[in-house]
Amino acid sequence: MKPLFSFLALFLFINLHASAQQVTATALDTSMRPSVDTLPMSDIDIPVKINLKALYRIAESKVDTIFHSTGWPVDYYQPACDTRYMYRLRRGRLRINALGNNMDLKFTGYYQIKASTRLCTGTVGYSPWTPPCSCGAGAEGARRVDMGFSMRFSLKPNYTVQSKIIRQPSVALDQCNVCFWGQNVTSQVISAINSQMDTAGWALQRALDKLDLRPQFQQIWNKLWATYHLYNAGYFQLQPVRLRVSELYAHNDTLYLSVGVSGRPLISLRPLKDTLVPVPNLSDFTPRHGFRVYLDARLDYDSLAAIMNAQLDHHTFTVDNKNITIEKCSLAHLDKGLLQIGLQFSGYQSGTFYLSGLPTLDTATGLLDISELDYHLQTNNLLIKTASWIFSKKILKELKEYTRFPIAQYLEQIRKQASTQLNQPFMKGIHSEGQLDNISIIQLSAGPSEMNVRCQASGELAVFVSDLTW
Repeated sequence: MKPLFSFLALFLFINLHASAQQVTATALDTSMRPSVDTLPMSDIDIPVKINLKALYRIAESKVDTIFHSTGWPVDYYQPACDTRYMYRLRRGRLRINALGNNMDLKFTGYYQIKASTRLCTGTVGYSPWTPPCSCGAGAEGARRVDMGFSMRFSLKPNYTVQSKIIRQPSVALDQCNVCFWGQNVTSQVISAINSQMDTAGWALQRALDKLDLRPQFQQIWNKLWATYHLYNAGYFQLQPVRLRVSELYAHNDTLYLSVGVSGRPLISLRPLKDTLVPVPNLSDFTPRHGFRVYLDARLDYDSLAAIMNAQLDHHTFTVDNKNITIEKCSLAHLDKGLLQIGLQFSGYQSGTFYLSGLPTLDTATGLLDISELDYHLQTNNLLIKTASWIFSKKILKELKEYTRFPIAQYLEQIRKQASTQLNQPFMKGIHSEGQLDNISIIQLSAGPSEMNVRCQASGELAVFVSDLTW
């Protein structure tokens, strides 16, 4: 961005101060002069691919591996008058399968249980507890059971989460026989496991359904509205209008989504005020890709003149062995979209040129030019009488080479440099891939207090997440 607007400032100086090559005294036709209307909406949509293996590793490290009844291994849990037990369950490796916006989380549990019984009438026991019996302990080895959840998540337009978590049927891979008579309590164990799994699933779903991400998205929205200082190129605001996040879609070990923003970006040489705007609801959950950006650069004349003076750096012209050095330039707006350019000079003689011209852009050839030029000399009477040589054809020819600037090759260099910048790592495990297909200046006009330059750029950008460290 910095080279583009430095070039624009340089172009204004070169073309406008050298505009004396086409002197005309005829009336100016303003019917074809461009005007900067409402800026078209810019759309930036970035596909994101996330390697789910990284998330699987995170889930594996975050989910507990040991579950047990309260009081294990000393106290029993008593669900009824005639039964008490204690258990310990070790979670095996998570098995995660994702397809579309559904995710299945399964694992094998390895459990051991110790239980005893007594005789009861209603809620009153009338016999002592039997000696504790167990399964899954000692040489027998832990008993195995397959269990898991099916989960579905989506982000609603108001930034709340809609979730559906369903327990999958637990399947006993081994039978649990206790006591010397071999009582099979597998169904009771599975029933107890299912009950606790249901409770955990409901608690998780309630927590997710209460989750409101609007505050977090508001922080992101505030950053999108913030003013960013561009070194040597003014101030930038994205000025977003809409925000979107596509539905999640998983296939094999990859999660796909796209994030997008629509807005009307602005660059100004004067500081811009940060604006606090409530984040709008999400819209358009359709996956999209690519960006087409329209950017208005509002370059006030005082700031442009300061940049041009720095670029000019006392440039000297030699004509007929006479030297004149441009000391200072100024810019002002005239009627009908014309610019007035004042050029103070010194050397063989001194004074001020006042040039006027209409900035024009040939989008077909990529040529920036100044048309409908007029100029005059304003200095003391002696200079007016003695400086006619300045208006000679020779100096016009000297200045002619600065009148036009072909920007096509320059913009192609910017396109290649920007494409390189779009392909780089952000941080460990996250990188971007993309290209800038096109960049162009599509409109140029002089307003009452500023020069308006409209640019357009389009291309592709994607983000790949191969690894995450939390």
